[in-house]
Amino acid sequence: MRDAICRGILTVGGAGCAPRARGTLGTLAGLAIFLAARTVLSSDPWLVPLAGTLAAGTVLVSLGHWCERRYGAKDPQEVVLDELAGIFLAFAGFSHLTWIDIAIGFLGFRILDILKPFPARQAERLPRNWGILCDDLAAAVYANLFLHAWRIWGPS
Repeated sequence: MRDAICRGILTVGGAGCAPRARGTLGTLAGLAIFLAARTVLSSDPWLVPLAGTLAAGTVLVSLGHWCERRYGAKDPQEVVLDELAGIFLAFAGFSHLTWIDIAIGFLGFRILDILKPFPARQAERLPRNWGILCDDLAAAVYANLFLHAWRIWGPS
């Protein structure tokens, strides 16, 4: 039972078990959870994004030993809870999000998570699930900054 719960959480309800595009599906699942939580819990521009990032990150890191035993890899593709933490952080600080903002934030995060600009690639080397988490958080910070720049300098 414990294994099934851990697996369900780490794969974000099974999104990470898809045959292809696991990171993208994990991010989409995370985005749906983010939008629902923001609608139901609070529209505060910081509360839901930071609480969701902190909660997902804490769970991911705390399951580090179980994850390595279960999957036998440092950063298993099935684990997409890091994408959920990242997409939450990518939208921190925005009181209102348009569909264009959501698309830009989503695509920006996915592209940056794949490219892993400094210091994301270096963060992957951290032990246990810290590396799994921190590379996505670095990509999320860049996506967040890009989205803020888009809001300031993009077409109105």
